[in-house]
Amino acid sequence: MIIAIVAPVLKSLCVVDTFDTLECLDDECYNCEMKILCVGDLKSLTFDCNFLRVYSLHKLPSLVDPSMNFVGTQFMGNNAVHQVFREFCDVNDLEVSSSVVEVLFRPEISSIMPNLLKVINLEVNKTYDGLDCSSLICLLSDMPNIESLVFSDTHWTFGVNLQILPTLPVRYLQRLESIELRCFYADEDENEIHVVEFLLKNARVLKKMTVISCSALYADPRKQLEVTKKVKKLLRLPRASDCSVIEFS
Repeated sequence: MIIAIVAPVLKSLCVVDTFDTLECLDDECYNCEMKILCVGDLKSLTFDCNFLRVYSLHKLPSLVDPSMNFVGTQFMGNNAVHQVFREFCDVNDLEVSSSVVEVLFRPEISSIMPNLLKVINLEVNKTYDGLDCSSLICLLSDMPNIESLVFSDTHWTFGVNLQILPTLPVRYLQRLESIELRCFYADEDENEIHVVEFLLKNARVLKKMTVISCSALYADPRKQLEVTKKVKKLLRLPRASDCSVIEFS
């Protein structure tokens, strides 16, 4: 079955489809393809779903603000999320959840993923605690022209392997000038420190890194002391860019 959405003058569309169960696959409404046709005026398109059904996008020449969030713990293994993402290849601004990064940017499928040559501004938000460092590398390697990188709610668990990653080839992050890490938690495992260290080592033309502390830290004097220690450590990290500055708030 095919369900078509035709909206020739729509400017913003959000698809919310968050059933986290296999039982709904027996429902005819989910065992179908949904076609979205928005000719001309669509600027913002958001997917907040687990892609249990197949989506196909048509005629989106004006899209400038796409966002993808993979919700749920069960990835169905179909090509739905890949098909949608391919329609986002020609945009300048892109927002994806960490779970989308995990699904799409894996070393074993990196060869079939399109290069996002036009993406200039990227924001990665969180839907669960964890983003494997190999997925991070695959993501950044497919965006050679990225200039701005934002991690929202950065309570990540990248893993110890991030500590031993070598410096990336020059073609990676060659235009990255701005990095922002929001909600710095000052975790004891120092995963956030390793993330910052990795980015500073590879962003060769970086001008500014902004680190924003989680608001909950201000209510705990012990945490404030820990943040102070982390800040001093961050400032001592080596940088590939001689003109970069790190700002804290």
